Amino acid sequence: VRVAEAFVYPATNNPSSGKLFAVTASNVSIAGFTIDGDNLALSGGTAFGGVDSNCARALRTENRAATLRPVVSGIVFDNNVVKNFTTTGFYMFPDGTVANSSGNYVRQNLFSNMRFRGVYTQNEVDTVIENNVFNAVHTGIAISSVGTAAATGFEPRITGNTINLVPTGSSTRHMGISINHRYNTAVRHVISGNTINADASITNNGEGIRITSAVFGGSVHALNNTINANGSLATGYWVWNTDGQGETLISGGAVTGAKTNGLYLTDFDGAYAANSYSTGNFAIVDGVSLGAAATGTAVNVHWTGTGSNLGPCTLTVRNSAGVAGTGAGVAMNGAKARVNFSGTSAAQFAGSLASYIT
Repeated sequence: VRVAEAFVYPATNNPSSGKLFAVTASNVSIAGFTIDGDNLALSGGTAFGGVDSNCARALRTENRAATLRPVVSGIVFDNNVVKNFTTTGFYMFPDGTVANSSGNYVRQNLFSNMRFRGVYTQNEVDTVIENNVFNAVHTGIAISSVGTAAATGFEPRITGNTINLVPTGSSTRHMGISINHRYNTAVRHVISGNTINADASITNNGEGIRITSAVFGGSVHALNNTINANGSLATGYWVWNTDGQGETLISGGAVTGAKTNGLYLTDFDGAYAANSYSTGNFAIVDGVSLGAAATGTAVNVHWTGTGSNLGPCTLTVRNSAGVAGTGAGVAMNGAKARVNFSGTSAAQFAGSLASYIT
């Protein structure tokens, strides 16, 4: 039960770069606020979702003048209601070549009516993002560019979140959860027990979970997540530029109703027109059910052969992974597209499929 709480609104109209909490010190806790980007006393904001938003971000680790983005750690953001921002609710992005930022927590918040993202961290920031609800957001959580080890004993994770994706006016692609560029000594990142729901009105391309550029030892494990694509979200899992030096594992949970692909493993990221820079693209699916609508393919391994690094796209399937839905089953496109079925009961193909393997 929430008790009486403080409401925080923007004092001036700045929907492109305004921020309500400018954090430049470590070990800061922000808890129990309603943080609203729409001040009804202000005009001239950005209209979306039934509001006129006057602010870009609820929190950013940057000074008020936007001239300094220091490395800070120990940022705790719990039990807040965050709504009506044009860009991001919680945003950590330090400048330059920096040490790892650890001990950050985003827990039990409600992010609502976000024109772009709920949570975004980049450049050596490790965070626990746990048990939040993202309601009416374009993108839920995006994490990018970590190549240094977290503090001893700290394990970054994204777990137990509910993310409801809707069109909000942004022209970019939808993403429920994105982990991009995990490399070198970065500790394994776990994405577990999340539920991602796509609204039927979505028309932009998008993915439930993106795992991209896990290279040079970087590992990402996606465990027991549920992606309800609802026939409108193009892809359940999008996997690109994962070189196999670490482990990219998708285990348990399910994808249903993907418009194009339940899982897509490729050497070319059409989202950013980028070729793989690794010597191959590798992933494991383990006991997860992957399904697409009649228009789609449950599992699509696509080697385009573009770029200068021409290693294979190799998917290992094991432990009764489900190939489901009403579209095609498993597709291998391109000369170096490979699917390895491992073990005595590697996969189970649903009878409802239009085809099994092509």
